[in-house]
Order: sequence, then structure tokens, then C-alpha cells
Amino acid sequence: MGYRAAPAGLRLFMPKHAKHPVTLTWLRDLPMEDQDWLLANPRLPLSDQLADRLKELQQAVEQPIVSDEKWSGEPTYWKLDWHVITGLEAIRNQLRGARWDQLSDDDRNYYLEHRDDPS
Repeated sequence: MGYRAAPAGLRLFMPKHAKHPVTLTWLRDLPMEDQDWLLANPRLPLSDQLADRLKELQQAVEQPIVSDEKWSGEPTYWKLDWHVITGLEAIRNQLRGARWDQLSDDDRNYYLEHRDDPS
């Protein structure tokens, strides 16, 4: 599920209440497994290793990627900046919509009929 070509959502966008435009082009500089994980789990705590990689990228792109607050409690953890979360969720929704649009009518009907089935 790699994304080497920049989907529309990776370019500059201006989230509501943001002081500066946000870009997600830095996502392409991460290993594919990190890209996939962030797109699938933008609200989950970050591993220390991933947070360190993101903080390095953050300095290069001069925009917040990792929240400047480390959550306290047991255990402590890093999280993404909320602008980044918003952007990643928008990309994920675009990708899901594109995938849904590519399904045949029969496949769509099957998924709708079985959406409540246990996996």
C-alpha cells in the first residue's frame, strides 16, 4: 500500500484554525511500513522510534508533525499534531472512496449485505 506519487491530499492544505498551511509530502520520505501505519492509525500513540524519525522530518519541513507535548501517564507516549491527523484521515477517506468506486455493483452489494457479519 505504498504511495510514492503524491496523492492530492499530500499537497498543501489549510486546516480550519491552522496558522500555516500544512503539507504531508514528508510522508513519502518514510519507509512504506511507516506510511501504511500512519495512514491506518493516525490517532494512536507513536513508538519512540517513529516519533524520532518524524521529529527529524519536522525540522526539515519546518512544520509540526509530532505534537510538542508528550502525553503523560503510564506509559508516556508521543502523538501526531492534530493538523497531521486531519490530513492523514482525509487521505485515508479519499483512498477508501476511490477503492469503493472501483468495485463492481455486485461486489458493493455483497459488502453492504454482509457489513454486519463477524470477520
